[in-house]
Amino acid sequence: MFERMAMWPWDMPSQQQAALIALFVEDLNLAEEIKLSLPIPADKRLQGWLAAGWAASSRAA
Repeated sequence: MFERMAMWPWDMPSQQQAALIALFVEDLNLAEEIKLSLPIPADKRLQGWLAAGWAASSRAA
């Protein structure tokens, strides 16, 4: 479905585009939520860099 949406021709009828997007949104709503996490790096230099990035991203949100 992603490939079809990414590669549809520019002249594809808007009704077909809307139908495909509606199907995509329906699939997203039915999808099971999965919690993903990554381990915190042990290197202190990388921890500081990541902490700065997280702080900046929380201010932007």
